[in-house]
Amino acid sequence: MYFRLSKILCGFKNQARGRHPGEKCGSTRHQKEATHAAPDRHSDPDHSGSSVAGQALEGTQPKRISLYFLYDGVDGLRMGEKIPDLLATWRMCQRLPAGKWLFSRLLGRRVPYSGSISPLITALRPGYARVELRDRRAVRNHLDSIHAIALANLGEIASGLALLCSLPAHVRGIVTHISIDYLKKARGRLVAESRVTLPEVNGDLQHRVRADIRDQSGEVVARIEVSWQLGLKTLGTSD
Repeated sequence: MYFRLSKILCGFKNQARGRHPGEKCGSTRHQKEATHAAPDRHSDPDHSGSSVAGQALEGTQPKRISLYFLYDGVDGLRMGEKIPDLLATWRMCQRLPAGKWLFSRLLGRRVPYSGSISPLITALRPGYARVELRDRRAVRNHLDSIHAIALANLGEIASGLALLCSLPAHVRGIVTHISIDYLKKARGRLVAESRVTLPEVNGDLQHRVRADIRDQSGEVVARIEVSWQLGLKTLGTSD
């Protein structure tokens, strides 16, 4: 399955970059042709931000959806900054085999620390996210339960996705405070859910987002609250 998904991703990459569908990703021939054909980005003012991820960051409408922006694009994305095409990428992944797993892996590649617990995003829409965590030795502590920081990581992922999918294009956000209550030892498969109702943003404000983490019996094992500083983007910038 991994080999099949790799071929699917490679086909999307080739299509987005103007390659022949059967051509290998990273082809030397294509790289040489691109070197002679592509204009210098630094000398051509009209070329800046022409990539799909670049257009999304600058607030313009991209011509095509980038399935792989989390994989190899958007360098310098800061914590709390809205990920371009997040929902579009999620929806496209759902049309592929093992789409939820694929999206989760791409997210983990873009945000390595979040990916360190191997979360599985199972639902995503504006104002709502559901993320699962599989119980295994890598996320456990010396008490044979899931580690406190792994729980915080899981809750932060769910709350962050729910909020980022709700932000209008002209609003930015960054995390300023995180608190978490541990209500019981966490064992087995966990599910973190977060629901966000975004207020009207006309200037800088603090907004709290909560995520509940439940075990297989439905009991809440931990509750995380994340404070976000929201504000309007400066005209002409992506921050």
